[in-house]
Amino acid sequence: FLKQPALWRPKIGLALSGGGSRGVSEVGVLHVLVEENIPIDYVVGTSMGSIIGGLYAAGYEPAEIEAFIKDIDWSSILKDKPQRRSLFFTQKIQRDRQLLQLRFDGLKPRIPPGLTPGHHIQTLLSRYTMLGTFVAPENFDNLRIPFRAVSTDLYSGRKIILRDGDLAEAMRASLSFPLLFSPVPRDSFLLVDGGMTDNIPTDVVRTSFPADIVIAVDATSDLRDPETLHAPWEIADQVTTIMQRERNEQSRKLADVVIRINNVDQPNNDFSNIEGLIDAGREVARRRLKDIRRLFEQQQEKKTNGRSRKFRISSVQNIPREQDRVLFESSALPIDEAFLASYLDSLYATERYQELYATLTPDSASRSWSLSFHFKPVPVLKNIIFHGNSMLSSDVLRSHLAAFLHQPLRESHCREMVSSLLKAYRQRGYSLAKITDLHFDAESGTGHIFINEGQIQNVFVEGLQRTKKHVVLNEMTISKGDIFNYERSQQAIANIYGTGLFERVSIELKHRNSAFDLYIKLQEKKYSVVNVAARFDSERRGKGLIEFADENFAGIGSTLSLQTVYGSKDIRVAARFSLNRIFRTYFTFSAEAFYQQRKLATYVDVERFAIGEYAENQRAFVVSLGQLVKRFGVVTVDFSSNHFSLDKIYGSGFPADPVLINKLSIHSILDTRDRTPFPRHGRYARFIYDMSNTSLGSDVSFVRLFWAMENNFTINKRHTFFPRITYATSDPTTPFVYRFQLNGPEHMLGLRYNEWVGRSFLLFNFGYRYHFPVNSQIEGFFGGRYDIGDVWRTAEESTFRDLTKAGGLMFGFITPAGTIAFTYGRMSSGRQRIYFSLGYQF
Repeated sequence: FLKQPALWRPKIGLALSGGGSRGVSEVGVLHVLVEENIPIDYVVGTSMGSIIGGLYAAGYEPAEIEAFIKDIDWSSILKDKPQRRSLFFTQKIQRDRQLLQLRFDGLKPRIPPGLTPGHHIQTLLSRYTMLGTFVAPENFDNLRIPFRAVSTDLYSGRKIILRDGDLAEAMRASLSFPLLFSPVPRDSFLLVDGGMTDNIPTDVVRTSFPADIVIAVDATSDLRDPETLHAPWEIADQVTTIMQRERNEQSRKLADVVIRINNVDQPNNDFSNIEGLIDAGREVARRRLKDIRRLFEQQQEKKTNGRSRKFRISSVQNIPREQDRVLFESSALPIDEAFLASYLDSLYATERYQELYATLTPDSASRSWSLSFHFKPVPVLKNIIFHGNSMLSSDVLRSHLAAFLHQPLRESHCREMVSSLLKAYRQRGYSLAKITDLHFDAESGTGHIFINEGQIQNVFVEGLQRTKKHVVLNEMTISKGDIFNYERSQQAIANIYGTGLFERVSIELKHRNSAFDLYIKLQEKKYSVVNVAARFDSERRGKGLIEFADENFAGIGSTLSLQTVYGSKDIRVAARFSLNRIFRTYFTFSAEAFYQQRKLATYVDVERFAIGEYAENQRAFVVSLGQLVKRFGVVTVDFSSNHFSLDKIYGSGFPADPVLINKLSIHSILDTRDRTPFPRHGRYARFIYDMSNTSLGSDVSFVRLFWAMENNFTINKRHTFFPRITYATSDPTTPFVYRFQLNGPEHMLGLRYNEWVGRSFLLFNFGYRYHFPVNSQIEGFFGGRYDIGDVWRTAEESTFRDLTKAGGLMFGFITPAGTIAFTYGRMSSGRQRIYFSLGYQF
C-alpha cells in the first residue's frame, strides 16, 4: 500500500548441493538460518537441493518442507503406475493381470531411458509447488525468494540454469539421475541431473544474483563402498561422484561460507533416517553461525566507510521517542555519522514511520550542531475494497484480514495480508491467484486490493503423434474460460495418465496478458506390446501366457490383442478388441472371440472322491456394450454365443452331448479397491443376470443370478479385514457347463478345484491379513479366513441350516515378479488341504 524504501543490508545467496538422501540435511540448515534471523535473498539448488530450495522459494517454511519430506513414501518413489482408483473398470482388468511387458518401436524392442518416467515424483512436487503461497511460472524471480534450478542437457553436455516455467518440472529435471529417472524434454534440451555439471552451484549464485555473501551447503557424498556397487544406477552414481570431485572443490572455493555435511555416515539412497539427517544439518549449521555473522558485519562496515565525520550536538528537536534524547544531549563525546544513521535505521525498522530523516544545522558560535528529526507516522487502515475477485467473495476475503483493520498500516502487515489472501485462495485450489496491485487512499483510510484469480485463456495439447486429440480432451476437467484450479488440473492429469497411453503427462502455464495459456504436455508410449506371464499353483499346475497387442489402435485409445494361454490343465486362444470410451461419451465397447479348454474333475458326494475327469472345450464370441459409472464401475449388456463339448479323459459324472448356448447378460460391477490381489482398501460388488432362450438359437432356456459383495478396510496401515458375501441361484434347466463351480482357495478352504458344483450356493467369508515390509520391493503378509456356506443341486433344495464351515491360515509375499502364497484350510468335516501358488492370476 505504501511505497517505503527498504533498508540496505548485505544480500545473502544460498547454494544447495545435490547428494540424494543426504540432501535432506539441508532442511536442518534452513531451520537454523531462519531461527537465527539470517536473511536469505537468493537460492540456487541442484538435484535434491533444488527441491529443498524450490519449496522454500515458493513460500514454505522449513518445518513445512520437513513434513513434506517425511510424508513421502521414498520406497515407492520409483513406482509410476497410475493409481488403480483413477482407472476405468476396463483398464483395471487389464492392469490386474500383472504381466511382464515389452514394448516395441516397429520391430525394435524399446529400452526405457530410466527405471521410471518420473511421473509420480513430479505429481508430488506439483502438489506442493502449485499450492505454495508464491506461484510464478513466468519467472522464478517472482517467487518469495528468487530461485534457480541447475540441470544438464544430455544433447550438448552443458549446464542449464532453469529460471522460469513449471517449478515442479524444473525440480524434476534437476534431480533426474540417469538410469533411475527418464530425462525431461524441455524446449530444445533433454535434461538430466544437474549434479553432472554443477553439484554445488556457488558459481550460479555469483553469476545470477548480486549476492554480497554466498553460503554453500555441501551434502555431497564420498565414494560408495565396494559392496554397494551392484545396480547399474549405483555404478553410474559412483562414476558421477568421481567426475565431480575436482569440480566440487572449485565450487567450495567460490563460497564465502561452506556448510559441509560431514557428520553423516549414510548412503545417498538411504531415506530411512530423515530425522537424523535433518539434525545433522542443524548441528553443522550452528557451528558456522559465527562465520556468517562476522561476514555480515564486515559487509555492513564496508557500507558505512566514509561516514566517519563527528558532530557535537547542542540541541535536539522533534525526536520521535523522548526517551532517546539522552543518547544525544547528555553525551560529552561527539556523535559520528554512522551512529546517527544506525539510530535512524533502527527507528525505521519499527515500521511506525512512513517517512523519517534527520537534519544537522551548524551553530558557529558554540561550534556544535542542532539535530532535528522529521517523520511522518504510517496511517491507519480503516477499510478494504477488493477488485477482480469472483471465486471468493469480498466478505470471505475481508474475514482473513480482520486483524489488520483499524491498525497502523505497517509494511510487515502488508506482506502478511498478501500472504493471508494468497493462502485463502491456495486452500481452495486456486493456484494462480495473485495480488496485482495495492493502493491506499490516505483521505478515507481505505485500502484497495486488486486480484487476478488466474483465468485460463486457451488450452493447448502438445506431444500427440498417434493419439487423437479428443482422447485427451475427454479426460479434461478444466477448460478455456475457467479459473485455474489445482485439484481439477491434477484430476485431469491423473485421468490422462490413467488411459495408459502416455509415459509422461504434465501441465505448463504461460502468462499471457492478464490470463494464462494452459499447455498439456504429453509423451506417448510405444503402443506395440508383447505381454508375458507365468503362474504355478497346486490346483491347476503351471501355465504361461503370451499376448501381442496394439494398445492405441487407430489412435482412439482402443486395444486390439491376440492372446495365448497354455498350461497342463488350461489352454486359451483369444482375439479381442476393446474401447474404453466411445468418442466423448462414457459408453464402452468390446468384442472377443476365443477358444479355451479346461481339464476338470468330477467328485461323488460321499468322501468327495474324484470319479472322473474331462476336458471342457468352449468356442465363443462375445459382444459387450456398457456404460461406465465414473471410474469405479460399469454396467454392460452382453450377447454371447458359446459352443461347449466335453471330451472324456476317464470316469463319469459329466454329460457327453455338446450344447450351444446363446445368451444375453447384464453385468453390474463396482470396484473401488486400491490394488489386486490383496487389496487394503475399497469395495467390490458384482451382479450378473444371464438369460438363455431357444428364441436366441440356444439349445436350452435358463436364467442365472449371481451377486457378490466384498469390503476391504485397513487399520493402522497393517491390519486388513475383508468380509465377503456371495449368493447365486439358477433354474433347474441350467445345463451342466453353466452350473456354479466352487474351489478351495477362492471360495471354501479345504475344497479342491471345482469340487462343489451346483445350481445354487451361499457363502460368507471373513478374512484378516497382517502386512509387513520386507524391503522396498517385497511385502509380506500372513493371516486367516473363516468360511461358512454350501452348494445345492437346485434352488429348491437350498437350506440355510447346517452350513459347512471351514477355516485356515495363509502367509506369503508380494513381489515384482508376482505373489507367493501358502494356504492351509480345514473343513468342519475334518478334511484339510494345503495350497501353494506362485505368480499373478490370469
